[in-house]
Amino acid sequence: MTEQARPVAGDKLTGSFLRSQFCRVIQVDGVFGGLTPQGTLAVALYSQYATLPSQITYEATQQGTPKEVSRVGEPTLTWEVEVEAMLSIETARSLRDWLNRQLEQATVFQEQLKRFTGTKPQ
Repeated sequence: MTEQARPVAGDKLTGSFLRSQFCRVIQVDGVFGGLTPQGTLAVALYSQYATLPSQITYEATQQGTPKEVSRVGEPTLTWEVEVEAMLSIETARSLRDWLNRQLEQATVFQEQLKRFTGTKPQ
């Protein structure tokens, strides 16, 4: 058996990110999930919106303008799950740490923006 070479100072490794054909940008308004029986973390990312009625009926007024007379479907709040991810505990910790770093940078950026503009971004 040959012994694997161990990396030494100065060695480099280059990797590439590839986007899957199913990759897309989504709006994330919330998250739902928890531990699975296998001990992984199930994470469902969802967008949130008011459901549109399935049908609206208009009637012409004497002036010839439309007036709504009925709707089918009550307005409700919808949480549409956009993606579900299964994370190992190690990956979940890595994601948490990455998010914390990004939030720290966002806080610094917002404070700088506030100093320069006198307002806080939405």
